[in-house]
Amino acid sequence: MPEGKPFIRSGELFDCLNPFEEGESIDLLFNDSMNEALHWHLSNCNDYKAFLSENGLVDNRLQYLPEQIPPILTDIFKKYKLLSVPEKQIKLKISSNNNDFTENKLLLDARSHKRILKIYEKIFDYFGFVEHNQKVNYLCFTYDSKYETELNGNFYFNILTDLTAHRSVYYAIRFNKKTSEFNFDLDAAAKKIIDFSCHAEPVRIIGSSYYIKQICDWFETHDLSLKLNKKSCVFILDEPDIIFNNDNNLKNKLEKLFDILTDNIRKILIFPYQGIPYIECKKGCFHMPVYAKAVTFEPESLVPLDDGYEGILGLMTPYLTSFPGISLLTTYKSVIEDCNCGIGSKTFRIIDSGIK
Repeated sequence: MPEGKPFIRSGELFDCLNPFEEGESIDLLFNDSMNEALHWHLSNCNDYKAFLSENGLVDNRLQYLPEQIPPILTDIFKKYKLLSVPEKQIKLKISSNNNDFTENKLLLDARSHKRILKIYEKIFDYFGFVEHNQKVNYLCFTYDSKYETELNGNFYFNILTDLTAHRSVYYAIRFNKKTSEFNFDLDAAAKKIIDFSCHAEPVRIIGSSYYIKQICDWFETHDLSLKLNKKSCVFILDEPDIIFNNDNNLKNKLEKLFDILTDNIRKILIFPYQGIPYIECKKGCFHMPVYAKAVTFEPESLVPLDDGYEGILGLMTPYLTSFPGISLLTTYKSVIEDCNCGIGSKTFRIIDSGIK
């Protein structure tokens, strides 16, 4: 559905049918959308306007390339609350998926929330994971949503479980009413998978590699394996602090223990202050969708580097209107590369977990 002024081009971007479309027209659309977002935040966040002015962007009447927009170090958002809408318009305060509720909040207004839902739907549909008429049994390694609602720590899990119809959703981190604490019960989670295997519906397991490794170890220790429905999936939901290094050992275990197709086991990378899902391709690479762009910067000068050169990873997206996180500077040493999997868009590869 088209968006109105001042987000005409942004509306076109988020309506793109192919989330990995390439070409000059899509590049121009992204650039225009970034400028719409830039001028929105310039007009609505004085601190951001001052930051840009201090970093050389002084004429807000001009159109800029995304790489020309000075990036904000992500750590800034841990210390300061920069908003481009009145605080009462913040609809969600989303904790990072490592369940750290003290920091790493992604603040979304209604417009940003609507856009990120559309982004998830289109990206996962591209990979064939959206089946709204298919009932699925879910095992989610996160807090029970009946009790963990205030900070929306399981926001990403809720989006992913809504990609299909539900037969059941089991949250592995349970609330103990006697102690008023959350506890992870590994035995109960393993038994729930065994129970799911007795039903005809597919199973989807969602969680960080930390928990999924534990469930694999449990089945190996008990010398058990299952044959799940062939449409079953595992989404390994991690943040960039987990360096993947193309280690397929966990995937091999999941395939062996649960008879899950390799193509249905996907690592998903989410940066806390952006929220866009980067799903690995068949080659294990993380491709940039049309809603985002990655660039590497020379560490001292912050000059953008050409593809293939190692630098600090910067991430850009125009979908955020709630706070000025449209151009972020991470602390991850990375490189931008091509991939021959067939998707076509550029990829980023994290080389080091952080530059301090």
